[in-house]
Amino acid sequence: MFPNRVGKVILDGMEDPLTHASEPSHLYWARRVESVDETFQEFARGCALAVPYGCFLATDTATGQSIIEWTQNLLAVRTFIIV
Repeated sequence: MFPNRVGKVILDGMEDPLTHASEPSHLYWARRVESVDETFQEFARGCALAVPYGCFLATDTATGQSIIEWTQNLLAVRTFIIV
């Protein structure tokens, strides 16, 4: 809607519009996670191919597998905040 005001967009998930519109919500939630791994693998592969400026997660020598490993390491880091 605002192409002059948006620099980057992250799509964190998609819904099948036909399923979403035609089935009760308690039936379509199970389908949301059925292809998460395959989708992320393709994202990582595409990110590695987009070097040097198309994907900020990739370096000049990045591969899809190295991006997946980097992401897994990032998620494995435990940060504790004491208030």
